Amino acid sequence: MPDSIAPVDSSLTALQPVPAPEAAPSEFIGPHAADLLVPISFFAFTFCVSVLFMYFRFRTRRLIQEERMRAMELRIPVPPEPQRDRGNPFVMPLLLIGSGLGLFLLYLVADGDDRIVALGFAAITFFGGLGWLTAILLNKPARERRDRLAELETQAYVAAQERAGLSPGAPEPPAAG
Repeated sequence: MPDSIAPVDSSLTALQPVPAPEAAPSEFIGPHAADLLVPISFFAFTFCVSVLFMYFRFRTRRLIQEERMRAMELRIPVPPEPQRDRGNPFVMPLLLIGSGLGLFLLYLVADGDDRIVALGFAAITFFGGLGWLTAILLNKPARERRDRLAELETQAYVAAQERAGLSPGAPEPPAAG
């Protein structure tokens, strides 16, 4: 036996794990206050996003109102109101149907194996996406009809400006008589 190899000490075979040192509490936040940081951050973020959404919506409506008032001052036809997209009425039902089919598939195949559960959750997304795609395809004629109507309104507005003798780019006020 070579001299460099020491005999195995039997006391080393039964080593006990060393407990991890306790995490020191933050100097600024108490040990339980850190648990409140996540919900407070979530609600603060949600509040900020809501306020920004309302601000930009108000700003857009104010600009549209100013444009309409300027057109009235110049005695030109009022620009057509922007088309409000009411959304696709097929999206939510078909998305829910697709998600329901995916959940039903999950119920049928789930037996505790992680791969099958993952396959079931993938099916939820897949069928939900198929439902959404079907909704888009079903709504295509209505969307094209709405786009044609908006184009006709824009053409009518430009024609009315030309009849009034104003260029659409930079309208000049009519001479006061």
